[in-house]
Amino acid sequence: MGKINDSQFDINTKKKKSKLKRLLQVLKDPDRKSLFRIFVEVMCVSFAKRNFPPGFYMSRYLFKKFRTNIFDFYPYSYFDRLNRFFNDDEARPVLENKLFTHFFYSRFHVQMPVLLAFNHRTKFVVGNVVHEVADKDDFRKILELLLSGLAENESVFIKKMWGSYGGEDIFRVDKNIFSDNSHFPDDLYNRVIRSDFIFQEQIKQHPVLDRLNPSCVNTVRIDTFIDKSGKAEVMSAYLRLGIKGSHVDNITAGGLAVPVDIETGRLNKFGYLGSSENWTILPEEHPDTHTKFEDITIPFFDEVKHLVCRMAALVPELRLLGWDIAIGESGPVFIEGNTFYDMSGVDLNYGGYRKNPVFKKAIEEYKGIKRK
Repeated sequence: MGKINDSQFDINTKKKKSKLKRLLQVLKDPDRKSLFRIFVEVMCVSFAKRNFPPGFYMSRYLFKKFRTNIFDFYPYSYFDRLNRFFNDDEARPVLENKLFTHFFYSRFHVQMPVLLAFNHRTKFVVGNVVHEVADKDDFRKILELLLSGLAENESVFIKKMWGSYGGEDIFRVDKNIFSDNSHFPDDLYNRVIRSDFIFQEQIKQHPVLDRLNPSCVNTVRIDTFIDKSGKAEVMSAYLRLGIKGSHVDNITAGGLAVPVDIETGRLNKFGYLGSSENWTILPEEHPDTHTKFEDITIPFFDEVKHLVCRMAALVPELRLLGWDIAIGESGPVFIEGNTFYDMSGVDLNYGGYRKNPVFKKAIEEYKGIKRK
């Protein structure tokens, strides 16, 4: 039997402590249901969804008194099956490889962050020139070259080309990186030359989104489904917000998620916290800027919906997708598309996907095929 190394043990221990902490926060939550009712509901949804223990009972806030529609939510495993069913494995690289994605959608004039460079291990392509990076000094020269064309307060974003989820392996570099040679990030250099990355220019975010959170580019997660007739439709949307000190907006990185009205683009009154001292609290404003969510309507929201439907139609083999769209000064900017993505976020923010009219089409088709 294989041994568990110290790092694996530490990770497992942290996960157990985190789960225990979240459970204690639920027990202390004044807005939770009675323990007896929670027990009964856990048993009921376990039986109804054939999923025990039902982890989604906690993550979808079903313990809250206002959650009366507990059967409208789905377990993670069900969404995973749907993702596999509706998305062709052979077509996934179009969206799972960020470089492929950029080249593909640039042919259709989709607005994206400017691609400055990309690398395959020690070979870096900048413009039409291939550079061989032999050491840290060579890597530094590449970064200096990329930053030299940007304004003083602009940054370069370095993203792993594939296999990166939840904001992992995304780095922001600005000119301050060269202010102290002794602290030049060896870790960044070592990570980059061991894999494949793309280097993108920073997006200038719309002032309305800056009002909410200026510390990073905040994105709209909006998902689409292509029905049997080939029509792409928007299912739901929510806004992902970062917090001070973070350059990504993922809720798993401590950010927030706020539901978006799919017709108007207006934010919901309250949102959901990621890693927090008390995740059971439902905030009504951003913790750093104190901007109230319900005062904000996402600019260019009709254009966002049109954009994702157009992009979805260009990859008909991928029928169930999640899109991350930034809002630039002059319109929506496509960040990335997700094929095998965690749909628990849209389930949570919509308030139970079972009642979503577009998602119902996906369920009916899936069940119909499975019966045959």
